[in-house]
Amino acid sequence: MTITKTENGNTVTLTLEGWMDTQAAPEFQKELEGIDEKTESMVIDMEKLQYISSAGIRQLVAGYKKMNGQLAIKNASVELMDIFHITGIDRMIRFE
Repeated sequence: MTITKTENGNTVTLTLEGWMDTQAAPEFQKELEGIDEKTESMVIDMEKLQYISSAGIRQLVAGYKKMNGQLAIKNASVELMDIFHITGIDRMIRFE
């Protein structure tokens, strides 16, 4: 998985590409740990994300908690939205 980080004021955007599976989830975790405490919100762009496993979903929940709920996901595919609906993530995290 490739992660591209951009910052705009107090918002950080992480653009994900590839698969967020058991092998890639630790990389996402490192990105979360590296986010400055002054960051107020996070956007995760999933336009190029093809797959997410339960390990990836755990990291999304960790990001949600780190950002005190100020997390949004954008450009998730229909297949990813199905996973988010089944797991209930769509009731917790804001989708754009």
